[in-house]
Amino acid sequence: MPITTVAIKSTPNGSRLFAEDIHTAYHLDLPIAEEDLRNLIVAAAKADDLHPRVELMGVLADRTERGVRVRNVANTSHFDIPWKFIVRGIE
Repeated sequence: MPITTVAIKSTPNGSRLFAEDIHTAYHLDLPIAEEDLRNLIVAAAKADDLHPRVELMGVLADRTERGVRVRNVANTSHFDIPWKFIVRGIE
């Protein structure tokens, strides 16, 4: 199912990237502040073709053909954010 909402929420240990579709909710906890995560995603979206990766404190953001993939290096988990949410702005 396609993702219907994407949001970033502040937590005591950093931030949580949250998305939901019609039946399921997904989340990824990251060790960086909410504002830093937003800036990381925007920086990855604006990155050039030769260097499509941005890194901050063990969190990677890669620009892909479908959007931005955010990865937590500590536990090798990732989260894909489609372009339509990056263009509209993440809640």
